[in-house]
Amino acid sequence: MEKLGINLGFLISQIVNFSLLVILLYILLYKPIFRMLDERKARIRKGMEDAEQAARRAAEAEQEYERIIEEARKEGQRIIAQATEASQKVATKIRMKAEAEAADIRRRAEED
Repeated sequence: MEKLGINLGFLISQIVNFSLLVILLYILLYKPIFRMLDERKARIRKGMEDAEQAARRAAEAEQEYERIIEEARKEGQRIIAQATEASQKVATKIRMKAEAEAADIRRRAEED
C-alpha cells in the first residue's frame, strides 16, 4: 500500500475517526432531529384532525341553524295564517253586525 501512497496506520485511524464521528452525529444530532421531526409531524397531524373536526362541527352547526330557521319560518307562517283567519272572522262579525244594524235602521225608517 506504501507504493500507492497510502499509509495503512493513517487509513485505519481515519476510518476509526470517521466511524466515531458518524456515531456521535447519529447520537447527538440525527436522533434529536428525527425526534423533533416526528413530534412536528404529530402536531401537524393533530392540527389537521382538529381542523377537520372543527369543520364537521361547523357544518353540523350550520345544519342546525338552517333547521331552526326553517322551523321559525313555518311557525311564523302558521301565526300569520291564524291571524288572517282571526281577522277574517272579526271582519265577518263586524259586517254581519253592520248589516243587522242597517236592516234595523231601514226597518225603523219604514215604520216612521
